[in-house]
Amino acid sequence: MQAQSDRQSLFARATPFALVASLLLICLVIINPFREMLAQDDAWAYALMAKYTLATGKYHIHPFTVVNLPVQIYIAVALSKLFGYSLILLRCITLAFLFLSLGCFYLILRESGHDRRLAELMTLVFLACPLVLILSLAFMTDIQFLGWSLLALLLYLRGIRQQSVRLMFFGSLAAACAIGTRQFGVVLLLGLAACWCFSPRARRPSLRLIASAGIIPLLAGMAQIYMGSRHPDGTQNAVMVEMHAFYASPIFAIAKELFWRSCIIFQYVGIGLLPLAPFVFGLRSSSLKKRFGGLPMWAIGLLTCAAICFALSLGSFRSARPPARHSGLWTPLGLYWALPVNLPPIPLVAWFFDISGIIGAGAMAILFAGELKSVARSRTLSPETLLLLGTVLGFVTMDILFSRLNDTYIIDLLPFVLLLIADVLRHHPSTARLLRASAVTSVVLIITLAFWLRAEYAREEAGWKSAEVLNQSGVQPIDIYGPLQWSMYHGTFDEWVGSGTKLGFDDWWDQRREQKQYRIWNEPVAVAPAGWKLLAARSYRNFVFKRRFVLTLERDREPHAGT
Repeated sequence: MQAQSDRQSLFARATPFALVASLLLICLVIINPFREMLAQDDAWAYALMAKYTLATGKYHIHPFTVVNLPVQIYIAVALSKLFGYSLILLRCITLAFLFLSLGCFYLILRESGHDRRLAELMTLVFLACPLVLILSLAFMTDIQFLGWSLLALLLYLRGIRQQSVRLMFFGSLAAACAIGTRQFGVVLLLGLAACWCFSPRARRPSLRLIASAGIIPLLAGMAQIYMGSRHPDGTQNAVMVEMHAFYASPIFAIAKELFWRSCIIFQYVGIGLLPLAPFVFGLRSSSLKKRFGGLPMWAIGLLTCAAICFALSLGSFRSARPPARHSGLWTPLGLYWALPVNLPPIPLVAWFFDISGIIGAGAMAILFAGELKSVARSRTLSPETLLLLGTVLGFVTMDILFSRLNDTYIIDLLPFVLLLIADVLRHHPSTARLLRASAVTSVVLIITLAFWLRAEYAREEAGWKSAEVLNQSGVQPIDIYGPLQWSMYHGTFDEWVGSGTKLGFDDWWDQRREQKQYRIWNEPVAVAPAGWKLLAARSYRNFVFKRRFVLTLERDREPHAGT
């Protein structure tokens, strides 16, 4: 009887996350990640690094990237030796880290004392953030870094609670892997420092615990600094020049940029909170009238929204994607690159996410103001809370001060924000109806994005396969104007660097388009445009399952009648 009771208890604990995992599997069936191609991102450079390391046994940072990621590359190399190198394998590695991230996040919520329903909801909300699913299908560092970071935090939290040196040591290995995937992982050391420095004396973790958690990540961080200073590549040197130019700007320009970044980060985190809208609208009017710092909560929310709108009207001279620079409030989704590249190029959809981010940021300010008021009354924070708070403040500081800011950086912040919101909702007079409404909103967003990504990847796969067939027929990649990621994977970046041109890559690439003999082109019908011969047509279905074509074209050099 006892064994049966234990099995039932284990099933009850596992069921909520099993539901999240089942939803993710449904999404993967819809999308079909088993495609030998790369999406519209920078994974081609990391794939080439893995391919080079596998072939030569030597780790080499590709000159395109500023990231030093030996952990990610050697994992890919080890698995490639077992299963064979392929772009599908690289994507599956990232998907495995998505499962790790979701599982660790769910367990951190449970470790923090939240019930299963709330932990499941917050895990669904995390998965519903468009950036999470988009980046989980790419061989980028974001999801792998997040997986290692959340695993480290889970082990640290349990190690502190159980006073276990062993758990803290295993957490340190995960933290070192996070640093070896992306340099920003050093902020985990800031979380440990905050935990030890600001914990109440009676609950402060022993120095032995902190040392067992921090020594290996500290060595990993020092190794990253050494590699970056002794063996910088061209892009790393360019970033150092950017950093110098950034902080050599006038004080007013720097202050304006930092203000813009702070507001835009709040807005983009707000986009990830869209499924929690039922809770926001379910707030009681009495809660909105409570005061913080002399202001009612509703005024704090409105001021936050106004600050974001003001910041967007100023624009950004450093961080915004090129089409959005100095366009201010009139251009939605201003940060580069994942959302404007992968989401539908339909203004209403972009505005929907943009406005939902502003509203979500206002709601977040209201919830956080209430939480700060509670903290001010208690005047003490647990070591576990200080660990999480120190880590998220470290991430925010890095994002604000580093010269480059992409929307992909936001997913590092989202789990921590959701943890803080979960603490707020724990005391919220929530009902099962609000929980169900938020869960349904999450599921609708996830499934809708899955269908959109299915169409996008079908189009990109058709272009990738068309270029591959043309290359295998004897045409050299240098003569093909194909999908950008295919061209980069086949040496276009090296060609640009070797050309010695003073043109930026985009201008150079546009110029090269007019010189290529062959072109891979996307059209609604299988008809060659004037001046081209149709060699092949490959069909796919778009988001509404309408048939479209990727054409393989050859420039027509024969004179036309009348010319």
